[in-house]
Amino acid sequence: MDYVVLTPTELTLWREKAAPTIRKVTDLLLRGGAIGFLEMERNLHLGSEEKGKAATGKRRVNPVLFKSIMGKSGVLLTPDEYRNLRTAYSDEGGFLVDDFVALVCPLRSLGAREAGILRDMCAGATRATTATFALNDLVHTLEDALSSSEAAADESGDAAPIFASALMELQLVFNRSRYPKGFVPPLDVMNAFAAILLNSAGAGEPLLKCLAAVRLSPATSSPASPALTLSPAATVDATRQPRGYDYYTDRDNRDEWIRGREEAPPRPMYQRHLPGYQGHLPTYSSKFGRSFHPIEESMPELSRPKAQLEPVPADRYGPAVELRGTWVNRHHFKLA
Repeated sequence: MDYVVLTPTELTLWREKAAPTIRKVTDLLLRGGAIGFLEMERNLHLGSEEKGKAATGKRRVNPVLFKSIMGKSGVLLTPDEYRNLRTAYSDEGGFLVDDFVALVCPLRSLGAREAGILRDMCAGATRATTATFALNDLVHTLEDALSSSEAAADESGDAAPIFASALMELQLVFNRSRYPKGFVPPLDVMNAFAAILLNSAGAGEPLLKCLAAVRLSPATSSPASPALTLSPAATVDATRQPRGYDYYTDRDNRDEWIRGREEAPPRPMYQRHLPGYQGHLPTYSSKFGRSFHPIEESMPELSRPKAQLEPVPADRYGPAVELRGTWVNRHHFKLA
């Protein structure tokens, strides 16, 4: 379905219609643990268009890439649910990432008390817009707090398996492979523990008491800019910078049905073999139009299930014939 301009009233109605789908996406992301939502948000951020973000400050992604990212995150929706989401949270630039992420984040589903405890824990970094946590300090502080609380619970005889689960999720989420620069945004910390609390099914009170006593301090230095990591004096453990040929892997060609094919101007190497050349070489978009094939997103007929035919009655083609196993029939069939 292509983008349609909606009035504010129609947009409100479509978003109310998409509310059950938002709840379904939240539940499916929680099944992946604390890393489920964070991985989906990371993939959406990598797929967002920087040119649209620079113009309006909003992250966008094309609807086809959004559908594939949802599939990789374990969120499988029906075509009608995808249509509701696209209509309710899209504009002329693509699917609105920030509006969608703000609705499905685990922190939104927490109660006011639990969310307040998590915000107080990260209050040192949430006051500033660009403040982050150092990865090593964050992991050490949380591991010490969770380990001491788990040991105290074991000594008192009240076994709390949520501490072991939280420690495992902590090692899975906050590591160098996910944060190569060594800095963690405070919202990621709050969403990770919000997912752990939502998956604990009412057994998260010991974890809440533990987190209420934790105060995370922001990092003293900000993340290094890419220009600094390219210097000759960069350390050996510096993050890998994207090279020129990464353009071919990061670029997404699946939105040609929205924007058309990107066509580069003909190079001088074409012109030196064409005497008297003054026009432009015919290209796919200029010669054949927008696309070669109809796209399923623009043609709902391709995704509609086929109508089931009525069962054929036994006497449709005349009265039934009784087959008799005689030696004559056997003789004829052997010759056939």
